[in-house]
Amino acid sequence: MRNGRHHEVIAAGEIRLGDYAAAIEMAEDAIHKFGDATPTLIVLAAAAGLAGNDQVGSHTVNSLKEKHPEIAIDTMRRWPYKDDADWELFVSGLKKAGLP
Repeated sequence: MRNGRHHEVIAAGEIRLGDYAAAIEMAEDAIHKFGDATPTLIVLAAAAGLAGNDQVGSHTVNSLKEKHPEIAIDTMRRWPYKDDADWELFVSGLKKAGLP
């Protein structure tokens, strides 16, 4: 596979498992190897917010806003989780990272 999709899925899984550091590492690796795809940036922002890594969270949210100036949590489709509790955890990470 020549894209970061598998890294992104693994990073999202690590968030669900509560291993935010591993999620950050996997998302950053995907960005380094494959570029800053929006879904990967979203996963990285959520993981950083949940980990309390303000520097990574803020930088990632700024990158998202540069690519998509109108991006906001309430306009995102419910991804990558179907379970309400998982989605709420993910959203809380995005909020902590500074995504409106």
